[in-house]
Amino acid sequence: MKQGLSGEEAISLFEKYNVLSYLSDNFEVLHTQSQQWLMEEIKEYITKQKKANQ
Repeated sequence: MKQGLSGEEAISLFEKYNVLSYLSDNFEVLHTQSQQWLMEEIKEYITKQKKANQ
């Protein structure tokens, strides 16, 4: 699923906003969802983290 980011840009966002920790901590729920749902969840999580860090 293309999101308009390079691999480096995606990894940078994941590191900056601790996305991998979020995914790991919530694996039990997240792994049962569709790829599209998960992409939206990640985008929403990053948006919330950006607002929290302002």
